Amino acid sequence: MIPDQVLCALAERYGTPSFVYDEGELVRRASAATSIPLPDLVVRYAMKANPHSYFLRLFDSLGLHIDASSSYEAERAIAAGIAPEKIRLTSQELPGKTGLQSLARQGCLVTASSLHQLAQIGEALRGARIAIRFNTGVDAGGNPKVDTAGPLCGFGVWHEDVTRVHALAKKYGLIVECIHTHIGSGTDPGIWTSAARRTVQLAQQFPTVTTINLGGGFKVARMPGEKETDIVACGEAIKQEIGAYKLELEPGTFLVANAGFLLARVIDEVKTSTHHFLKLDAGMTELARPTMYGAQHHITRVGEASGEASYVIIGHCCESSDLFTCDPNDSAQPVPRTLPVTKPGDLLLIHGVGAYCAAMSFTGYNSFPRAAEIVVKEDGVYCISRRGSVQELVQHETIPS
Repeated sequence: MIPDQVLCALAERYGTPSFVYDEGELVRRASAATSIPLPDLVVRYAMKANPHSYFLRLFDSLGLHIDASSSYEAERAIAAGIAPEKIRLTSQELPGKTGLQSLARQGCLVTASSLHQLAQIGEALRGARIAIRFNTGVDAGGNPKVDTAGPLCGFGVWHEDVTRVHALAKKYGLIVECIHTHIGSGTDPGIWTSAARRTVQLAQQFPTVTTINLGGGFKVARMPGEKETDIVACGEAIKQEIGAYKLELEPGTFLVANAGFLLARVIDEVKTSTHHFLKLDAGMTELARPTMYGAQHHITRVGEASGEASYVIIGHCCESSDLFTCDPNDSAQPVPRTLPVTKPGDLLLIHGVGAYCAAMSFTGYNSFPRAAEIVVKEDGVYCISRRGSVQELVQHETIPS
């Protein structure tokens, strides 16, 4: 945990709101992910969690590969210095023929996530070695807004379409070397066992397959008392199912979520007949997960205080749904949190924001500029993304004559 005196100094030096990342925790998480006792294990950082080049280069130096969810992410990873052959592209939208050929020529691995994509790849890359993403029909049983498998999700080739996959692969001379599935996020090793078993059953229908890729996040405990995935236990469970197949995993949240914090200042307070609201200089412009999913993030006060009170923490956007403390089942409903007595001018720290926060924020809404991003390393503090400006928000605009 980053000490309060360091956080106060960061707020003074870089302003608020600012994302603050703990490099030590990033390294510990990467070590845990790569410690699963499986030969030929490839751990791919799901870069959509936070695509900043700092994270890409750090995880590359620690032996991780990259999972890219768009061709733009693949290009971004290459620009950051990642070797293209360490990047697997699994996307809802593939680039055109020329773009696919360019990425493949550089060495990127390509996954087909639908029958249409399989034909698209075939037209561009006849005879290529590829992966197929299947929808196994079973999800992780978590929040339906983040499930990535099952009949309600449009991710991957439906598992009953194996015959059609064979026909298209034969037509274009494609060699299926990897079967990819994705279940969302789950904590129970039994869920991962089931996912591995279903994936192996699909792989066994393709004699050229050597690798299975189990996409999906390992749940982390963002709130006190939450259950976190035992990644080694999951690895042991998977090991019993995959036999001689090589394994790829694609963690994002597990690697970066709890290494990130949002440092914000209380700028106002409002009392009604039912609630005491604290308003921050941050909002959905930095952290959209509560608004989108009803996601829960631990919040602490920076510095000493006496006494406690209940507050609803809200953002600075002109939206009633800009809530940091909401009902997990109804993101529009405010829910008070007990905190040390807090007033305008005080600093609050929102935990668990390393993943899907800076990357997924509504930057530019109400014309709020981009927040700064800071990393705390053993040898000092570094700003890895400077604070944005209004000038940057409008620099791409043009006015017709």
